[in-house]
Amino acid sequence: MSDSVVLGKIVGSRDHSHYLVAVYREGEIESPPAPRDCAIGNFVKIGEGDQNIVGIIVSSQIVSEEGLGMHFSPAREMGVFTPELLDGAARILLVSGIGILGSETDGAVETGIPSLSPAIHDPVSIMSIGDIKRFHLNDGRLNLGYLPLLPVKNDPGVKAAVSRALRMLVSLLPEQKAVIELMLQEIEWSYRVEL
Repeated sequence: MSDSVVLGKIVGSRDHSHYLVAVYREGEIESPPAPRDCAIGNFVKIGEGDQNIVGIIVSSQIVSEEGLGMHFSPAREMGVFTPELLDGAARILLVSGIGILGSETDGAVETGIPSLSPAIHDPVSIMSIGDIKRFHLNDGRLNLGYLPLLPVKNDPGVKAAVSRALRMLVSLLPEQKAVIELMLQEIEWSYRVEL
């Protein structure tokens, strides 16, 4: 996972807390994201203001031009209006919203279904290590209040994303290793029992 990489932009949502992100490609921005930046389990920040939605990448798909239906832009204008389809395909990420992160000065953190909703074309970036720590630690206490919102028992992809995110947190928050590993074991055990 790279630090402070712009991944793409919001292009839609499934509901209030599940967002579709079109990943930037070569030619759209100066430094497009690497495949590892788009990996499931990565924490992302949506928006650029004082209050940003925090999300976790839970899935991705490649959508062909045919899969997206008819175009409303003439071919000569596609680079302006739909640059993500210039080569006939787009990579779309599914991001589950897991909270809100305020600015460093106000320190506000909200976990759970975000109270805010993103706007079309809001930027989506990899969260910095500092922001990941700030989101997960409140007064030195680990905060994983968003975990019950993620359907790990019903979706093997979400389970894999959450497991990867927790493993990442173990390395970023070594003082919380015992608690995070316990949560990870619980998730993996409950998934095996459900199968």
